[in-house]
Amino acid sequence: EMCIRDRYMGGAFQNIIKLNKIIFIMGKKLSKPLSPGLKDRLEAIFKKIDVNNSGTIDKEETLKYWQSNFAKINTDELFKAVDFDNNGDISQDEWIGFWQLVKDQGHTENEIEQELEELENGKSWVQFSDVRPSKDKRRSSLK
Repeated sequence: EMCIRDRYMGGAFQNIIKLNKIIFIMGKKLSKPLSPGLKDRLEAIFKKIDVNNSGTIDKEETLKYWQSNFAKINTDELFKAVDFDNNGDISQDEWIGFWQLVKDQGHTENEIEQELEELENGKSWVQFSDVRPSKDKRRSSLK
């Protein structure tokens, strides 16, 4: 199966190519794809935040999700990290793609699972270093 997507990202195109379960971003071979179990959990969290079932997450939904737990800061940081095309909405592809990039940067699925547990419990958004494929280096490393 072959699926190609071109996305404009801060002056450069991000090419995501899936060919025989090998993922390449900008011509670089990446780590193994996310496990089916982790991908299912990511999709469930996405749907939990996407309360209007539009298939995208917008800032209003994330503000409601985090409520008073630094909701605006968490929302701003989430969108900086995950809204690759900067259109103000996070698609499920962007959401899954972000977590694939986290794994590709050397974080284990166990570390990702721990972060997702915190996220499900309404904890603050964690900033990962060098995850977004752009020149944005404002994120700190996962502890």
